[in-house]
Order: sequence, then C-alpha cells, then structure tokens
Amino acid sequence: MVHNLHTISAPQLSTGGKLLGTFGMGAISIGILILLIGGIAGKGNIKIKSWKAALFIGFLFVAACTATGQMWTIVPEVGASTGQALSDGFSNAGIGDVGLGGLCIIVVILINVMKMAPAGGAWAGIFMSGMFTAAGGIWTVPATLLASVLASIVAKLGG
Repeated sequence: MVHNLHTISAPQLSTGGKLLGTFGMGAISIGILILLIGGIAGKGNIKIKSWKAALFIGFLFVAACTATGQMWTIVPEVGASTGQALSDGFSNAGIGDVGLGGLCIIVVILINVMKMAPAGGAWAGIFMSGMFTAAGGIWTVPATLLASVLASIVAKLGG
C-alpha cells in the first residue's frame, strides 16, 4: 500500500533579510508627522501632553525629513530661512549683530521661560531643527546626529 505524504507549511515570506520588511525614510517621515499631529490632537491612543515631548518629536520629524531628502528638504529649509530672516531683522533694527547662533541661544532661552502647549512645542522643534542646522557650529550636532541615527536604523531594519 502506497501512501501519499503531503507536507503543509507556512508560505514563504521574503523580507529581503530585513526585520521589518522593506521601507524607507519617506515612511519614517510620514509616520513621525502622523504621530505628531495625531498625538497633539489627542483623540487616539497616543496623546502628547507635554510641550517638551512635542518639541523632541518635531525635532525628530525634521531630522527624518533631512535624511529622506527629495521634497522633504523643504521642512528644514523653512526653519533655516525663517531663522535667517529673524536674525537679519534683529540686526537691521539697530539692535546689533544677532546672527543665527545668537538667535539659537535666544530661542533656547525663550522656550524655557514661556508657558507652551504641545502644539507650540512641536512648532518650536520643527523651527529650531532647521535653524540650528543653518546656524552651523555646535548647533548642527543634534539635527545631524538624529538624521544619521534614523538613516542607520532604517538601513538595518527595513531600507
């Protein structure tokens, strides 16, 4: 008597050797933006109640935009051009030379002495990240480091 032997197995799913399948920095940028907007709105399971958390996520969003490139570079450019315009405006108002580095110091002091809602923290993080990068010097370290870490994580897990 001959028996037919059948093997049942789960279908082969190829993720290209990546832990989370395939995805790129564009997905990370979109995901962080949704997290920021949805978390501030606070209607879902994730609620961002602290302006400091929102500031960090905003900063992280701009770092992701920088690492993504393409059309996403407009986000850090807005912070950079706004910061430059403010710096020029202060300097041209007879206050003396402010410079982008000086404006970075002013903004850091300002966000620590003002009462802010989470939405204000998010805008500050988005604005500051682009402005810090444009200022140069030590101000570029946080944004550059975050962008590099995000790109490295994506390359390892899904890119």
